Amino acid sequence: MAAVSFTPAGPFSLTAAARFLEICTPAAYEHSPDGVLRLAFPGDDGESVIGCAVRQEETAGGPAATVHAEYTRYVDGRAVRSTADGAADEAVRAHIARILSLDIDGTGFA
Repeated sequence: MAAVSFTPAGPFSLTAAARFLEICTPAAYEHSPDGVLRLAFPGDDGESVIGCAVRQEETAGGPAATVHAEYTRYVDGRAVRSTADGAADEAVRAHIARILSLDIDGTGFA
């Protein structure tokens, strides 16, 4: 399992993101009592599927805490390791950031 971390630019709450998924009919996400957001989605490469577990320690005020994601890429139903050039890992990192809107600067949204 590979791991990536994100430092949110501006306010971000993984708990709030998970709550949104709970009320979003197409997602039909059920609350996870351990505070871990589990996602599975097709990779941008058209041949892989990514499974990931996302965590964030809650903070009281101050800047948003770092978001951590552990993920596994699957191709043809088998877990695959990172590529030597890291391109697949960077694509997965970008995809996770995009799903959670961590790819934008949210400073102005407060």
